[in-house]
Amino acid sequence: SYSGLASVGQTAGDSVLSSGYTFALGFVRAMTDSYVGPTWYVSTTGNDSFGNGSVTNPFRTIPRAHTASAAGDTISIAAGTYSERITITKNNIKLIGTDSSVAGTILDGGDSSSGSGYQCISATGVSGLLIRNLRIRNYYTGVNWVSVTNSRIDSVTVEYNGLNGIYICLGSGNIVAQ
Repeated sequence: SYSGLASVGQTAGDSVLSSGYTFALGFVRAMTDSYVGPTWYVSTTGNDSFGNGSVTNPFRTIPRAHTASAAGDTISIAAGTYSERITITKNNIKLIGTDSSVAGTILDGGDSSSGSGYQCISATGVSGLLIRNLRIRNYYTGVNWVSVTNSRIDSVTVEYNGLNGIYICLGSGNIVAQ
C-alpha cells in the first residue's frame, strides 16, 4: 500500500515522489486530473467512469454530472442525443444545453407510453433551478416539478411526450419562457 502526496510540480511521467515511494503512473495522473467545477461538462463522447467533468474530460451522462455537482453549479450539456432520466435534488442547479433545435441538445426517452414513472427531468422541494436550451421528447412527462420555487425553464422544446410536456404543481415564482 502506497501513501503520500505528489508535489505541485509532479508530472504524469514521474513515478518516484520526493518521499521515496514509487507510484503507478495512473495514480499520479489521477491526482493531477482532479476537477471540482462549478461548471460540469457532459458530452455524448464523455465517460462516466474515467471522465472528471471538465471541458476536456467530460462525463457521458447528466445524472453523473449532477452527482458531482454542488448547489449552485452549472451542468453544460453538449449537442447530441441523450436517453436518460434526471432527478434534481440540489438548489440552484443549472442545466444548460447548446440549443433546443433538432441539431442541439436532445433528451429522448424513446417511448412516451412507459407510464407515470418515466420522467425526463424531475425535482421536488428545491429552488432556483434553471433549465435552458434543451429539446425533450418521447418521455411520459418531460419536466415534472413538485414544490419547486423561484425557478425557470427557458428555450426548452417539449414534444411527443405521453402525458405532460411540462408539469409544475405546488410551487411559486416559477417562469416558463420560450
